[in-house]
Order: sequence, then structure tokens, then C-alpha cells
Amino acid sequence: MKTHCALMLTLLMLSLPLASAQPSTPRDDIEISRDEVEIVRDDELGFVKLRFGDAEMSIDYDDGTISMMTVQTRSLGIADLYDEDRRFERRVSIPVKHIMWQRLVGTLEYVDTNENGLFDIDGNHGTLQELEDTAGEHEAILRAVDYGDVEWTLSEWVESRAGNDVEIDFVLSASDVAYVEQKDATVESISYLFHVTTVEQVIQVGAVPHYRVDYRGEPTDPEIAGSELRAHSDVTGRVLNSTWKYDQHIEGWDVSERNDTRLFTVTEMAMGAKIHPAVGDWMRAEYGHLVRPKAFADHRPPAQEIGDVMQDDHDLAGNPLRCGLAYVGDADGDGRATTAEERQRVLDKIRHYEGTACRQRGEEIAAGDLEKPEAIRAGSIRFNDGGASLGQIRWVSNATIDDVETEVLFQVHGARPVIPADVEDKQGLFIGVRMLGGYNYVAGNDSYHDPEFGAEVMTFDTMGFGEPIDGKNRALPIRLTAIAAVLLIVLVAMGTVSRRRAEAPMPGPSYAPTGGWTSAGADWERYRED
Repeated sequence: MKTHCALMLTLLMLSLPLASAQPSTPRDDIEISRDEVEIVRDDELGFVKLRFGDAEMSIDYDDGTISMMTVQTRSLGIADLYDEDRRFERRVSIPVKHIMWQRLVGTLEYVDTNENGLFDIDGNHGTLQELEDTAGEHEAILRAVDYGDVEWTLSEWVESRAGNDVEIDFVLSASDVAYVEQKDATVESISYLFHVTTVEQVIQVGAVPHYRVDYRGEPTDPEIAGSELRAHSDVTGRVLNSTWKYDQHIEGWDVSERNDTRLFTVTEMAMGAKIHPAVGDWMRAEYGHLVRPKAFADHRPPAQEIGDVMQDDHDLAGNPLRCGLAYVGDADGDGRATTAEERQRVLDKIRHYEGTACRQRGEEIAAGDLEKPEAIRAGSIRFNDGGASLGQIRWVSNATIDDVETEVLFQVHGARPVIPADVEDKQGLFIGVRMLGGYNYVAGNDSYHDPEFGAEVMTFDTMGFGEPIDGKNRALPIRLTAIAAVLLIVLVAMGTVSRRRAEAPMPGPSYAPTGGWTSAGADWERYRED
């Protein structure tokens, strides 16, 4: 698996001076500082970025592949550091730097020899070149477009804003794109139509932990001697909700006339964390283990009405959303094709895949546990670290192929740990999972599909937690003063823009809960259970 994505993770321990003493209060509300959304567009370097404080969300297309990434700092709480003479030294947040990343590598048409709906790959191959070099280890590829060879044009940019409420529309497109090793033949066009919005809102965050941490050695490189949870606080914060939506539209694919081929958009994904060694030592002292990101096949979709029954096991077309279920109702496609011949060509390719290898809903996708490709039918890969939701990659369960609604199978065929070679700054601890897979659907001349990408994170301004916890007091109330907490939740979603895809059901709000600690009583203690 290639390791050239830069996770761009930087310094983690955040030191702030001691807050001044204030009259004691059990609890006050806290509001975030008024960071403004910054929009950066660079057509020459090929990226669009959205920045808010130290968080960054970006789409990068300079090398042809389309990378979507969030880089965020999330705090596990607040620590007051005491040296070996029991003197207060400084206050720090307890931060973890998270990267969530997805890269669209290219699209290929392959022969589904065993008719299981998956592109059967033997090995962790994440590029078109790797697949080309290992042709005997997977099903036959008839034609392919390597996005690394594509020069995208950004056009149709429309932007409006009122404070931090922002709307942006733009299109990434390329015309007459040559197939790999078939330079005399081209795809008419490939387009990604984006719609970006950001909206501010206020939410509640419950029971933020405040620790006393004892250390030995230098405060800039402490050796953790002990950690003790001393108090909690509820806070109110403003949230920036950012949504990125797109349509993937491939038009003019020279699809084979045979009825056993499928299209596969190759995708790499990663959720990683970079942890300062001192934070890692604190995690071991406080929880007994490192807090690591994990990937799960999830979410339960919202219940939908199929016939006279409300259920969440099938989509509106009757395609199963859990492993092992039969298809129900009209699961053979819902067509608006312009000719009967076009409709029949797509319908002849449609199969049912209830017996296909499948990752159960809620099951972890761990590094090294994939012996063969597996479908994920739940509509989402969710990332968390035990105590909080970190983000998700989602997709609708159907695509429009030549104006016929057909099923999409998302597959994963490789997983390995995040390693230092994946990041630019090699200092620190690196944990997480990196995966290979993609979107798999019936081959057609004209196709639409709606993937989605989102991440959630929380960071704090340590000045908001008043004076240090006194070693003589077992549970000194936290004093919440002035501007105190920064809570940032970023939902980066790719969904439907085109009217032609309006019939495809997009996931509703229940797919994307707002985070691990966005209401009173949220469970920070789950970290101790992992």
C-alpha cells in the first residue's frame, strides 16, 4: 500500500499560563472564541481549504488523485502538572492530533468472474499501477482511468457568506480522459460537483474531566508519575458545522457489452492519531492503555417506509442494508432509461448478493484481519476511539446507471496500521488504521453516485478552567471564567447536487451524531474500558 499521503500532524502539548483567581462558582456557561472561517482556494497548486482555528479541512487535486482530509486537535480533558516537589508547574490540555483522510485513486471496469459483486484482489493494492503490476492476482480489468493522470479544472465557483455561515459551490471536471494503456480511447467526462455550507450553532458538552498529573524531570519533557481525576465541568460551546456535498458523475464510459462487468472506484482511507510521548505516558497512567482510533462497519440507517412497513434493514429499492438478508420488493432496478434497450442492458447486469462476504454491522475492521474482500452493507465506515465518534465515510446504497437505479456495494480488501512513514513529522507515537476499498456498482455508460466524508473533534482553551487543582483538596470545584472552551465539530459530507439523483435517498441526520460529548452526562469514562 502506498504511503505518500501527508498527514501533516504537528506539535501536540499546548501550554498556557495559569488563569487568575476568581470568586468560586460551581458552574458557569462557557462560549468559544470567535474564530472566523477562512476559505483558501489555489487553482495553481490544486486545493480548496477551509480553516477554523487550528482545524483544517481540505480537498487536494494537484496530483490528479482527489484527496479529502481533516486535521484536528481533540482534547481528552485538562491537566494541572505538579513537579516532584508537589509544586504547580503549568496547565496543559491533553491533546491528540487526528487525521481523517480519503483518496479517490481511479475508476476501472472489471469482469466479475464469480458474480459476488466484489473486485477480488489478492493483496493490499491501492494504486492502478500496483493492480496493473499484479494482473494475475485479481479479476481481469478491461479498462481503467488512473486519476493520477488526470488534470482537473475547477470551475463554476460561487461563494456567499454572512459571518461564519458560508455557502460555496464549485465543480472539478476533466474531459476526454484517456484510459490506461488505451490512449486512442477516452471517457467523455468525469465531474465532481461540490456544494459546501458552514453553519454555527450552540450545543452542550457534559462532564469535561480535570486531572491532577504528577511528573518527574523537566516540564518540557515530563516523565508521568501519576494521574488522578479530580473534577468535572459542563460547558456550552458554539459549533461550526461544515458540510461538503458532491455528485460523482462519469459520462461516456465505453462499457463492455458483456453482462458480467462492474465499475469500481478505488479508494484509500485512513484515521490516524499522532500522540506526544508525554500524552502517551499519561494515557497509560490514567487508562492503562493508549487510546487508539478504530474503524467499524456502521451506522444504522434511518427507518424508511417500504410498502406499508417502516424498517431499517432495506433501502427504498429493497436492497439489504445488513449482511445475509434477502432482497425484498422491486430490487431489480427502477428505470427511467430513454430506450428499452438501455434499460435492459443495465438490468441484465444486476445480480443479488445476499451470499457475498460481508462485514457485520458494528464489527471492527482491524489491521490485518482481511483475508479477502468484504462488502459493507451498513452504509458507513465509522471511526471512534472508544469514548467519542471521530468521523465517518458514508455512501448511499444505490447509484443511477444509465438512468436505472442500481445497488452499490462498498468493499474493503486491505487494512494495516498507520505508521510513521504516513506522516511528515516523525516524532511521537502513531496509531490508527489505514484501509483500501472502493465503491462497486454495475458498469454503465453514464453513472452517478453519492459518497460522503465527515469528521468530528473537540478542543479546549485551558484558560477557561480557573485556578489549578490544589493537592490538599480532593475535589476542588472548577471555576469557569471568561472565554473558555473551543468546541469544533466538522462534518464533511459528499451528497447529491444533481436533480437527476434526487430520487436516491441520502442519509438523514441520524447517520451523523454530533460527537462524543455534546450533551450532559456523556460518557468520558468509556476510555477506561477499552
